[in-house]
Amino acid sequence: MRIIGPDELVFRVNHIEASEAFPTEYGLTPAGDRRFNAIDNTAICVRSKDDLSLPAPMRTVTILRQTTWVVGRAQFTDTMSQPRDAFVRHPIPAGKRAV
Repeated sequence: MRIIGPDELVFRVNHIEASEAFPTEYGLTPAGDRRFNAIDNTAICVRSKDDLSLPAPMRTVTILRQTTWVVGRAQFTDTMSQPRDAFVRHPIPAGKRAV
């Protein structure tokens, strides 16, 4: 499998307003819906600790709740381990190149 890199990281936070200032201080651009894009269009998203749409927490103290990866070809996502519902598929369009 050829993993190109992360596309989006989703974090669960206790204080939404305070957490929205952090990405912009590091040069990310607000893109709406609490999403912040980097120059290469990778992103981080902050979500409330009460957001029930987030996946269950990991067994660590991390606040990371979801990672979306970019892979070289869409068929490679079929080889990823379970649970498959934890993956969001974003194949790279034909003629486009990952940055």
